[in-house]
Amino acid sequence: MLCPKCKVESAYRSHRQGLKENVLSLFGWYPYRCKCGARFRSQRYAPPAVETTKGAKAAGSEIRATRAAARRKVKRREFVLWLGAGALFLAYLFYLTHDNGYSADPH
Repeated sequence: MLCPKCKVESAYRSHRQGLKENVLSLFGWYPYRCKCGARFRSQRYAPPAVETTKGAKAAGSEIRATRAAARRKVKRREFVLWLGAGALFLAYLFYLTHDNGYSADPH
């Protein structure tokens, strides 16, 4: 990963800190830290393919693993969004059905 401050390929993934970085990671933005001390967020990209002696078989298994990881990430994102929508819906239902102490009859 290229550091935006020093323009050197020495940045590495950093641990997420706080709610903002956890939410951003759901959308593919991850925190990075450089050896120069800079901390920034960037979209993750796939590492370049490494040449092996196994050739196409190794590349095929790497592609399958990458696609499976992407599918898991999409499923996790969908689960979190559905869970949040369900929680909002239940909160709205509670608000609608909650007795606030007022009666409909003015007398």
